[in-house]
Amino acid sequence: SRSVRDTAAMLDAVEGPDSGCYGAALHPPIPYTQAIQKDPPKLRIAYMLRTPYGEPYENEECVQAVRTTVTLLESLGHTCVEDYPPLDIHYHESRILVQSAGTNAWIERIARQSGLPICEDTLEPLVYKAYLEAKSITASQYLAAKSELTKAMRDLGRFMENYDILLSPTMGILPLEAGVYNPFSRPNMSVQDWVLERRRWSGNTALSNVTGQPSITVPLEQSRSGMPIGIALDGRVGEDHLVLQLAAQLERAKPWADRHPKLYAGNQQ
Repeated sequence: SRSVRDTAAMLDAVEGPDSGCYGAALHPPIPYTQAIQKDPPKLRIAYMLRTPYGEPYENEECVQAVRTTVTLLESLGHTCVEDYPPLDIHYHESRILVQSAGTNAWIERIARQSGLPICEDTLEPLVYKAYLEAKSITASQYLAAKSELTKAMRDLGRFMENYDILLSPTMGILPLEAGVYNPFSRPNMSVQDWVLERRRWSGNTALSNVTGQPSITVPLEQSRSGMPIGIALDGRVGEDHLVLQLAAQLERAKPWADRHPKLYAGNQQ
C-alpha cells in the first residue's frame, strides 16, 4: 500500500481466525482503521545502527535515516535506546534450510497440478539449482533447523519484553537499479552466493518472518540521489495496533505521499 490508512483497511478486511487452524492472531482492541486515528502512548523503542550480529549496514545514508527517525520519535515523546537482540548470524542457515524445503514442496505441488516437468525450461536457473540442492535435506535436518528458529523466536520475545518497538533500516543498502536482481544474468552463480546476496539486500526483514512479529516499513527518508529509504518498525506479538499507530503518527509528522524520486514514472505523459 502507499499509506498507513490503506494498510489498516486491508488488515481490517482480512482480520479474524483461519477456520481449522491451530493458532490465531489476537483480536485487535478496536479496528485498525480506528486505531490509527489517534497517536500511540509514549513508547520505549530500541533502534539498531548495525545488524544484531555485528555486521555494519553498507550504506551510511541508511544508518543516518535511523538517526534522523530517532530524533523525530524523541520529539514526539518516545524513549529511544540503541540496543540489539541476541541473535546469532547462523540463524540464517536454519531459516534458508526451512525456506528451501518449503519452496521445494511448493514447486512439486505446482508441477503435479500443472503436469509440467521440473527442469531448467520451467524454472529460473538459480531456482532450479536451489531446488536440486534442497532435495538432499533430511527430516532430521529440517526439524533441527525449526528448533533453532524457535530459539531465535524465544530470544527475540524476551528481548522485546523491555521494548514496545524495534526500529532499523529496512535495507542496509540503497534501492538497487532495475535489472541488478536478475538470476538469468548470472547462470554460473552458486546457490550459496545467491543466498548471501539476498540476505545482504533484504536487511532485517527476514527476522519478522521467523518470529511472527507485526512489522511495517515506511518510506520516511530519501537518499541524496532521490531514492526512498525505508524504516522498519517491528512490534511485540499481538500488538499490531501499536505498530500501525506509530507508523501513522510518523506519516502525519513526515508525510511521504507527495515525495517522488527524480526519475518517476508518474510524471510521464
